[in-house]
Amino acid sequence: MSQWTHVQGIVRFDTYRLSYAELKLILRDRWGPTWTFDDPKNEPFCHAPAGSEGSIRYTIVRGGHCGSSTNPEKEFQGADIIVVGDLRDFDSPKRIMDWIRNVTSGFSVEYHTRSGLVHIDVEGGEKEIWIAEGLEGEWRMVWKEDESPET
Repeated sequence: MSQWTHVQGIVRFDTYRLSYAELKLILRDRWGPTWTFDDPKNEPFCHAPAGSEGSIRYTIVRGGHCGSSTNPEKEFQGADIIVVGDLRDFDSPKRIMDWIRNVTSGFSVEYHTRSGLVHIDVEGGEKEIWIAEGLEGEWRMVWKEDESPET
């Protein structure tokens, strides 16, 4: 029987100086390539946690904007990254969160992690919920359950 780990989350990034297009390029470069069982060509270049049938995947979408300008490209911008994964033969929430911390930390004043929520579910094992908040986007665990069988 296979071990599956399910990951889902969203991370919000804010920027005050960059357009959405500029921020999207930076985020795509930082998060790197992903791969799936049906499309494994990026596997050698992928740094995201991966199981035997693919890595964590993500989608970058335009975040909300505000301001009085009629040109959204000149207003307060942001991007959201939707994170999903069904990792076969993988059981390490720590490796997932180490990667998430790495790709969401160390930004400049031009762009930074505003907030985030990640749920990790190791079938028959650990389940964790993590949040990031504040200007530094520091991650902390807010819930944990362990369904591992006692040995």
